Amino acid sequence: MGDFGEYESKFARLKVLFVGLKRSIDFIQDFLNVQGEKIWREELTRIIELAVEKEATRLVNKKY
Repeated sequence: MGDFGEYESKFARLKVLFVGLKRSIDFIQDFLNVQGEKIWREELTRIIELAVEKEATRLVNKKY
């Protein structure tokens, strides 16, 4: 595993990307008259829940 600094820098880059994406969603939702942030939150939650379920299934089915 890498050290904490390596993860910290990766998360910092990820934060910059998400801030930019949020700004883009805010900008676009004004023109399209849709709730972009709500849609983003729902989809991100769905993706995270799917990943957690997949990981949990993998761990449950793992033979020790």
